[in-house]
Amino acid sequence: FMRALSTDRDLRGILRGQVLIQDIREILLKQQENHSHTMPDVCIERTWTGRSVEAMLGCLTGQDRLHPVSRVSLRVVARIADIIAGAPDGDEDPSGSAIEENGVAIHSEEANHTPPEQIPGSVEWLAEREQEFWDVAGVRRAVAQMHDSDFNDWVLQQCEFVKFGGMNRLQQFAYGTVSPAYQDIAYKLHM
Repeated sequence: FMRALSTDRDLRGILRGQVLIQDIREILLKQQENHSHTMPDVCIERTWTGRSVEAMLGCLTGQDRLHPVSRVSLRVVARIADIIAGAPDGDEDPSGSAIEENGVAIHSEEANHTPPEQIPGSVEWLAEREQEFWDVAGVRRAVAQMHDSDFNDWVLQQCEFVKFGGMNRLQQFAYGTVSPAYQDIAYKLHM
């Protein structure tokens, strides 16, 4: 439902309210808590609400934050990278097959035989997709082809990333996976 709303530029405004931004954090935390590797991901971060840097960074900080070494946190960090890079949301299904319905990967016999890198939002799909960002000319073409409202939101999200201390938050989040002794060494190396 949220993915369908996300495609309508006139309805996107309702998907950026504070209530939904808080809800997406809670949903992602529940996904992390209840995730089973035998079930497909429900990629709620790939909605217009999830295209908010504020919403995604909020999942990485605070008392109740995603665990740095989890499938869900990788999806959220990849989403932040997509937002900052201006990656379009219209290419969510690179295989062209109907293995996703309303933002939820379909758990069917056909989906079970689909290679993981072709399932939209899967960690394997994200890894394949990240390779595209090394093509600078391709990124420039994608930005040049953006709709005006998408371009304006892209600029806004980059400003929000800086405003909310995105790099520091990502660094602190990543340090959550490192022991205090190594954190001290890494800090001294950066000084």
